[in-house]
Amino acid sequence: MKPRAELLCVGTELLSGKVNTHAAWLCPKLRLAGLEPAREVTVGDSLEDLRDAVREAAGRASVVIVCGGLGPTFDDLTREAVAAAFGLGLSYSEPLFELICKRFARYKLAVPSANKRQAWVIDGAKVLPNPNGSAPGQLLEIHGKHVALLPGPYREMAPMFLEHVLPLLREKFGGGLQRASRVFRFYGISEAAADMKLTPMLKSEAGKADFTILAGSGQVELHAAVAGSSAAVKTGLTGRGEDQESLR
Repeated sequence: MKPRAELLCVGTELLSGKVNTHAAWLCPKLRLAGLEPAREVTVGDSLEDLRDAVREAAGRASVVIVCGGLGPTFDDLTREAVAAAFGLGLSYSEPLFELICKRFARYKLAVPSANKRQAWVIDGAKVLPNPNGSAPGQLLEIHGKHVALLPGPYREMAPMFLEHVLPLLREKFGGGLQRASRVFRFYGISEAAADMKLTPMLKSEAGKADFTILAGSGQVELHAAVAGSSAAVKTGLTGRGEDQESLR
């Protein structure tokens, strides 16, 4: 069984209608790192709710990705909540605050005193630099768990994950294997009918690849993913990245 990963997206605005695309972007990359994305939860700006959500996710999964809640305002509580979930303290880092000040200086802006909140680091955590915003990320390894705190805005979250988090996850959970995925799209057939036609083939390939069937607008998708040596991956998923097929 693959090690599990869970994603926590933080922000009351996400519970008020704002569209959240982080899971759609992160989950395929977690799979390619050797992890099984098992759950995605949206949590409002509540210290108690977020603390409990982190604690519960860490109880189930090897990796917890927390997006959002790293800003300078009173309702940005991710640092405090993650620390509380593991019984850890927070320490103020003057050098980190100086880096935040330098970013403001580049734009000739005064630094609000509230931004000092972003310079508090969970004890034992590694600071992840953020060249695209004022919120540093943090990476914590504790009790065999890996917890990444990432900024909420996509333009800050995505580069930080790709540069600082994904390489670690590949090293820890990838097992040196190459991974590849492919999407087959079927038109003019219902999801249930596609499932009936595909199931015999999928059963015969059990253990060789991971499959997921998804219904879309006017189509059904079969997602296939394999892991192995470079040669095995090339043999398992040959051809273009996406194909259109007919099951009629």
